Amino acid sequence: MLYKYEIACQQAGLSEEKTAEIRRMFNAQYQKLYREKVTRNKLNCEVWHMEDLYGRDGEKGTYEIADPSVNVEEDLIHQMDLEKLHEVLAELDPEDREFILEYFEGENKFLNRMAEKYGLTRNQVIGRKRRILKKLKSRFFEAF
Repeated sequence: MLYKYEIACQQAGLSEEKTAEIRRMFNAQYQKLYREKVTRNKLNCEVWHMEDLYGRDGEKGTYEIADPSVNVEEDLIHQMDLEKLHEVLAELDPEDREFILEYFEGENKFLNRMAEKYGLTRNQVIGRKRRILKKLKSRFFEAF
């Protein structure tokens, strides 16, 4: 089956190699769009076009963007990530959850303070942090 771009390439006198290169580019783009669609379906995301917000003929639609400078898509993804992180944190042992939250709230010389509090060396505190983070990452990304 010849696509419009292949016919246009033939009419422009492009070589078969150039046409194949263009075909690969279009195929890669189609595959990317398909993967994005599958991901949106998995995450149950909905896509709205600006035409839906403002109406097809330019008249004002029923939806308005409060602040046009805000990237709504990034905010939504960030909010979803935060919700998932809270779920994963809730699954941790209470001691691990307290430890990791305290670790990242730390100020100057917090490693020394945590080492004293938990009866560990500085290196053991860092090792425990790494183990807990590894556990969090595996649980956080298993849904994706």
